[in-house]
Amino acid sequence: MNDLMTLGFALLILVIVCLIFVRISRKVRRGGGSSIVGLGSLYDLHSKDARRAIETIVEVKAGKKLEEQESSDTID
Repeated sequence: MNDLMTLGFALLILVIVCLIFVRISRKVRRGGGSSIVGLGSLYDLHSKDARRAIETIVEVKAGKKLEEQESSDTID
């Protein structure tokens, strides 16, 4: 009986951790994440090549968001 309760408790903890992980990952996807903000705040510290890479990443992410907005506008 004690082993069954321990197993149930471990399973409950696992489910809670998974739910927290899913909730955080959805917030990051919706909000664009903090990685872009971090890249922008450290922009001056990077070399020219790294700056070009950062600009490309930001433009690609902005394009994807724009495409998502356009596609959702056409659905309505």
